[in-house]
Amino acid sequence: IYNAENTCISCGHYKDKGMAFAFNTHTSTYSVAGYTGSESEIIIPSVYNGFPVVSIGDHAFEGNKNIVSVCISEGIIELGIRAFSCSSIETDSFAENSRLVLVGGYSFENCTALTNITIPSSVQRIDTRAFNNCSSLKTVVLPSTLLQIGNYAFSGCGNLLKLSIPASVMSIGAEAFTGCVNLI
Repeated sequence: IYNAENTCISCGHYKDKGMAFAFNTHTSTYSVAGYTGSESEIIIPSVYNGFPVVSIGDHAFEGNKNIVSVCISEGIIELGIRAFSCSSIETDSFAENSRLVLVGGYSFENCTALTNITIPSSVQRIDTRAFNNCSSLKTVVLPSTLLQIGNYAFSGCGNLLKLSIPASVMSIGAEAFTGCVNLI
């Protein structure tokens, strides 16, 4: 239940145009906590209410069938667990000067309409099952800053055709590419 200032009276989340934000009082930053809007294209802001937006929280867009395109601003550092899982995202773009470091576990799992993704040059870690079962995913561009690819990170991406693992990668988790039958 939200009050007149669009703040949840139970948890303190703030929502605007369907996007809900959670404020971290320790760091004076916001996280995208959810979305109830009906737009098909959304932009994740880098600043909200005068404070930086630094993450997309766990489950924030999970299962959303309205959103087909997301533009993630340069201020986002982390994508939470299942941030976009089971959604209808076809395209996901990141700001040119993205500061994203972590693609959280299951972030895009079962995003079956996602076809291509270029991971920002700032990313160091792709967690467990981040792109698991993205069955339409054909190309992935990994950055030279990437250090870790988690367990099952790209498993079940049967249409994945091309992927080059940068020399910077120090660890690849178990079965990270299981089911990638077309991968060269």
